[in-house]
Amino acid sequence: MIRTPLPLPEQIKALRNYMRTLRADINRASRESSRHYLKRRICPFVDELRYRRIMMAYELESVAQECVNELRHARALSIAEFAPGTCITMEVVMKHHERPPERYIIYDVRWSKPDSYHYEVWQLTKSGELFKRGTTWLCPSDRIRIKRCDETLTEETRRMCEHVRERARRFAENTHALGKLDEIVERVRKERDRRGY
Repeated sequence: MIRTPLPLPEQIKALRNYMRTLRADINRASRESSRHYLKRRICPFVDELRYRRIMMAYELESVAQECVNELRHARALSIAEFAPGTCITMEVVMKHHERPPERYIIYDVRWSKPDSYHYEVWQLTKSGELFKRGTTWLCPSDRIRIKRCDETLTEETRRMCEHVRERARRFAENTHALGKLDEIVERVRKERDRRGY
């Protein structure tokens, strides 16, 4: 039987529904642990297993939340007008606040509530090099005009655009179709170790 992935909005909905099950597991494990907390005579193995059950339930919920974030990121990439690696110009068109167009490279596209997106962009100098200060956000609205720009870029900037374009393509493909958890689990464990819980 061939299994095909759902569209991204349906995947997000299914995963958020499944998170209710994971939260119910946390509640069940916590209630069971609470019932045995004040007992004086215990089996250390059972006590340790109960503790690990709670920790694994919390970890699974964190992994699921990270999966939702990944799917939302892929959703933002799919609905954005411009893809990462695209050179654009941004011009403020709000009355009495007009200013000259500025050039940017779209570094990434991030999901925003309710089901929208904003760009993570890197401003360019007049010569087509990247500004040293790094990325900033750019939210599409009726107060700004965003257009594709075909002006010359430096070789280093072109290489960065290719890298960003390829990274976004691989990410969207892997997230939507494959659903591999290994990297996400590793990332969640590192974050939990850093926080200490």
